[in-house]
Amino acid sequence: ETHIETETAKAAGKVTKEATCEAPGETTYTAAFENAAFETQTKTEKNIPAKGHAWGEPVWSWTEDNKASAAFTCANDAEHVKTVEAEVEEVRKTATCTEDGSATYTAKVTFEGKEYTDTQIKTLTAAGHSWGEATYVWAEDNGSVTAKRVCANDETHIETETAKATAEITKGADCEESGEITYTAVFENAAFEKQTKTEATSPMGH
Repeated sequence: ETHIETETAKAAGKVTKEATCEAPGETTYTAAFENAAFETQTKTEKNIPAKGHAWGEPVWSWTEDNKASAAFTCANDAEHVKTVEAEVEEVRKTATCTEDGSATYTAKVTFEGKEYTDTQIKTLTAAGHSWGEATYVWAEDNGSVTAKRVCANDETHIETETAKATAEITKGADCEESGEITYTAVFENAAFEKQTKTEATSPMGH
């Protein structure tokens, strides 16, 4: 037993498994001896730390009913994708008869300790006027007529116009029978109809 053979061989390391985002990589060390009596030795160690995820900026997706989600893709491995459903807040500006409104949707997610937001705005089309029936009021002296109509969508929206009336004797009075005067008012606004009014005049007498 005093006859001993010994040899120290240098080991060469080679990466045999790359590290991934979640799993460590491996290095295999190989030592080959000059003395054929000694077998080549190998040893594998998990000594390459996992890379960890490198999440990129989110890609947002919106549905027709205004729900949203954010998809995060790892820069180290494109197959690693995490999708997070968002909380969505809505702020509305009501449309009027003549002006469009808007609905602003803000989506918010928290991922890996960081907050992300995305916004989309939808136009709410103006409703347009829904005019009620026009009303007409004659002046006491029949010299004019005031027309008015009110929007059913917004009662503060009022169209009004006062038109002067012209008078015409449409039936002359005689000694015993009364005559007639017809008053006519025509409006510039085509929405208002021409108005006429006929009143009797007194007989002239003998």
